[in-house]
Amino acid sequence: MYALLWQVCLNAADTGKFRAMIDQYGVIVTELYDVNVPDTWKNSEGRVGVILGLSEASASGVPSEVVLPLEPVRVVNVKLLTLAELEYAAKHGAEGRAELARRFQSTPGAQRSSLTRPSVI
Repeated sequence: MYALLWQVCLNAADTGKFRAMIDQYGVIVTELYDVNVPDTWKNSEGRVGVILGLSEASASGVPSEVVLPLEPVRVVNVKLLTLAELEYAAKHGAEGRAELARRFQSTPGAQRSSLTRPSVI
């Protein structure tokens, strides 16, 4: 999972707009290359999907924002998507992302990634 988080961090630093996108859209979905997961989690191009910005319905103990000297920094959850979930998000756009977020929120450990969890689709 390190490669997954590393790529998200690089993408966030490169674009500089992750916070604005999450503030605007609630959650966003993106694809990443070279993540060491079973092939059943990868699309035909070898990429995996992640959903960014899930917030846990119950108190997780993790703050949603950290105040730093220059500006507040938003803490963003990164959750690995199954291939079915990635395809659902791609097919249904904003409504699909919102539906995935809703379904994840109704499951235990909504913010956690696991290679053994069932798909919500």
